[in-house]
Amino acid sequence: MIPSDMRFILFLTLFFVTVNRLHSQQIEFSSGLCTNSFFDGSKRDLHHYSNYDSKSGYSISLAMNMLAIDSLPLRFSLRYTDYGGAIFTTNGGVAFYTSTNASVHNQCLGADIFILNFKIKSKLNLNLGLEINYLLKEKLTGYIDVHVPPDFDTIPFDKGTIQLGNQFYGGIVARVGYEVDLSKYYYLIPQYQIFVGLTPEFDNLEMNTRSVRHYLEIGIGRRITQ
Repeated sequence: MIPSDMRFILFLTLFFVTVNRLHSQQIEFSSGLCTNSFFDGSKRDLHHYSNYDSKSGYSISLAMNMLAIDSLPLRFSLRYTDYGGAIFTTNGGVAFYTSTNASVHNQCLGADIFILNFKIKSKLNLNLGLEINYLLKEKLTGYIDVHVPPDFDTIPFDKGTIQLGNQFYGGIVARVGYEVDLSKYYYLIPQYQIFVGLTPEFDNLEMNTRSVRHYLEIGIGRRITQ
């Protein structure tokens, strides 16, 4: 099995090799606020229950608009996100159950590839694509309860020996931005972006928990080619 750090290096290498093969038209640097909400990716039943609280964070991103083979416009971005949330999940019945009660503070690096890209009147940008995230750091507070009669155990997270988050997870991403010219080459771009997880964000939870993240950012861009 490939170590997680090595997978991360390979992930970045493949991303930049792909980017370097394309011809950049614009480059943008953005930062702003992020609101994260967890949700259930699978249907609840009598033996499964969950409750989530949202938390806000921040993001920093670097993006490039490209011209690919056969003039297909593509957009690539790398995004660092600091986010969190509160989780309560449980699974089981009267005789046996496990539950997780945790406050999560994560840092991740995401790579986006936008395949559908539209520009209206050379100003309004509409983008739709896919995103894969790599978990850089996870901080947990709380505990796991395990009830197997006649024993009842509580396992705290404070020792840092338990990781809930998957190292990699992905989803779809959509974006809208508007270019405000500062000069012929430079422009400001306020933008909104949403990420919806398609794969579980956590590996050891009772529920198939995923994320929805809302980004509200402002950036500065430069047109490299006209």
